[in-house]
Amino acid sequence: MKKIFTILALFLGAITVSADDFTDVLSVDINGAVTEQYATISLRDSSNGKYIFSLKNFVLKAGTNSIGVGTIELQDVEGVTDANGVLTLTTNQKVAIKKGDDPQVPTWMGPMLGNVPIELIAEKRDSTLYAVINIDMKALLGQIIKVTFGNGGYQIPNSGFETFQKYTVKTGGFFSPKDVDVYEATSWHSFATSTGDFAATANQAANHPFTYQSSVTRPGSNGESSLLITSASAMGFIANGTITTGRMNAGAMEAADPANHAFLDITNKDKDGKGDPFYTILNGRPDSIAVWVKFKQSSVQKDYPYATISAAVTNGSYYQDPQEKGKTYNNVLATAKNAKIESNGFAWQRISIPFEYINDTVKEKAILVTISTNAEPGKGTGNDSIFVDDAQLIYNGSVLSAKVKGVDVTLKDSVFSYTVNGLSDVSADDVEIITNANGAKIVKTLTKNGDDAVVNVRVASADLKIVSNYTFTMPGGAVTGIKNNKPNADDKVKAIYDILGRKVNTTKHGETYIIVYESGKTQKVVR
Repeated sequence: MKKIFTILALFLGAITVSADDFTDVLSVDINGAVTEQYATISLRDSSNGKYIFSLKNFVLKAGTNSIGVGTIELQDVEGVTDANGVLTLTTNQKVAIKKGDDPQVPTWMGPMLGNVPIELIAEKRDSTLYAVINIDMKALLGQIIKVTFGNGGYQIPNSGFETFQKYTVKTGGFFSPKDVDVYEATSWHSFATSTGDFAATANQAANHPFTYQSSVTRPGSNGESSLLITSASAMGFIANGTITTGRMNAGAMEAADPANHAFLDITNKDKDGKGDPFYTILNGRPDSIAVWVKFKQSSVQKDYPYATISAAVTNGSYYQDPQEKGKTYNNVLATAKNAKIESNGFAWQRISIPFEYINDTVKEKAILVTISTNAEPGKGTGNDSIFVDDAQLIYNGSVLSAKVKGVDVTLKDSVFSYTVNGLSDVSADDVEIITNANGAKIVKTLTKNGDDAVVNVRVASADLKIVSNYTFTMPGGAVTGIKNNKPNADDKVKAIYDILGRKVNTTKHGETYIIVYESGKTQKVVR
């Protein structure tokens, strides 16, 4: 679960202080112990694709103790904007940490540390900033401090189930309904906020609410609460307890009717009681989803003993789970499902479910996650329960193999520099990298080092948290795209590279590019 700072973050969100200042939750991971605090990051454009990145008043926290580190300022940070308008920032440099200016912190140890190695990779989308910062404190603490700023649209908000929204609904049966307070986890939704012709009936007919805030947490949790989902009996029928990151639709009396479903639609303007939409935006391609659960049936149902978790990554247009019969959904990128979650003695268990990617042409924009007390609608008993804690989207980022112009490179553990002999006319695209990730971000830069061609490759998981840097040196290799030969008037453009050798689709005014023509000639230009 998230620490208590998540509560404030979920209510206030990522707050833009000015055009260049961003305030959000900063997660600090030291040896797996995660703490959270508010922090402000300043981003300044210093022209020519370079930026100044400043993390102000950084503090290490441990329980009630705090150690002032200082302000981390990174100059000349490389910034590249892609075709979707996302600015990616990267740098790896040693800097002297400056004294902070927070009067509440008596001492700042940063200025005493000398030059500290810091690796940054960040993304700016519209008015939000997401950053992953690795601070090498081996000299002082013997470890690297892993810092994450913001969410980036890579995780489900409130995935630790720390914050809840109260709703008052009528429940208890048709003949003796009463107003009952129901607690929904924020960013997740149940029948308390459902829509559809039978929305009121779904709550009123039930003998008790479907969701509760619980103080029962999974082993090793740093949080204070989890979500309890229960089934209910309604007019002699079983109503599964269900939550979703979308919205529940109660559209039929029969539980198995697909008119009863969870759905998302990012064009839908409806908001829940907190003011949040009934959908979750997603900016990455996760490889799996992991959820901690603690499940039991009030009496074991031999034919229907399982709870279920399902997820679908979509382009944000209308999608429902279960799907409408006879309808084909072409807006789904990937799905993940486990419909055989056993009680396992009512012990906490971490369920990990891989995503299956089914339509690579779909652009990821939203995710629908649904968790239910039974894998079959209307089955189980009227008092089954499942505790849910720490739902996490997992992004892989390991390199499995590499080739240069079709030549296999034998990779070794913890070795990141390789020499490939016998090759000439090398371009960045000649280096082929295979990873274990569906959405890894691979950036290749091509340079000339004396007589050698050198391709540097940065491989990052989709959420930027796993980063590795490889160097491939080709002795005597000519570098494709560096010579400046003026093309003929009728020569057509084959490809465009930025000054770092990265292939781009669009150009930006004031920046330098290498244009490669179909004739093989190249030209260096400033747009």
